[in-house]
Amino acid sequence: SGIYLDVLVNGNILPSVNVTQTTEVTHCSQGWRDASGISFPPTSRLQPSGESWMTSSQEKLANVYGWSALGILIGFFIIFFGSSSLRIFLSLFRSTYSTSGKDQVVDFSANLEIFAYVPQIKLPSMPFPLLACDVDELDQELIGWNDETKSYDYYNLLFDVPYEGMKRTKKIEENTRGKGQIQDHAGFKESSTRPRNVVAGADGVEVTAEDKPIFSIIKHYPPEWLQKILDEQDLEKEDKKEE
Repeated sequence: SGIYLDVLVNGNILPSVNVTQTTEVTHCSQGWRDASGISFPPTSRLQPSGESWMTSSQEKLANVYGWSALGILIGFFIIFFGSSSLRIFLSLFRSTYSTSGKDQVVDFSANLEIFAYVPQIKLPSMPFPLLACDVDELDQELIGWNDETKSYDYYNLLFDVPYEGMKRTKKIEENTRGKGQIQDHAGFKESSTRPRNVVAGADGVEVTAEDKPIFSIIKHYPPEWLQKILDEQDLEKEDKKEE
């Protein structure tokens, strides 16, 4: 109690205020964001110690709402992120991959419309791509295109970058599609000057130090049934030529 001078009340300054009431009043902040420490979930525990302002029914209701909000939040994360989080955790201990397709029981070599990935460079000025790999031991049907007037050697960059120890240096000029692989063509001939400095290579293969290729090598190993078909087709083509 007492007289207080120049008191600001509702934006106005009163010259003096005489207070006769002796009851103490403390400012009560009911905002959960103003609470010290962790303010979630917003339950009755956020009330300042010794300055509880909630009734018992208000405390019960606040506890129900607060813990329910926490349960809903946990449920949200479990539903939307639980499966992916579980997969990530399990992947640390075991494989989690599972196939999503079904085996169509169709061999790669049995599909005549499929082609292999053959490194090549497409240029607007060239009618066909330039090959950037060794395709001598690849089924020519897998290359994906064919120039009926020229061999694949004509478009192969292997012969534009000669190096000591090349498997062969002479190009085959005519079209080679009459054979399954380029190495089966009559014009195929390995270089007679190829070095024979033999050393042990990977997987027990014998190579020469000079034989290390600059470009990648692509090979195709057809199954026995397909190889028989290819051999029969080659014989038929040779018989037609002789006739």
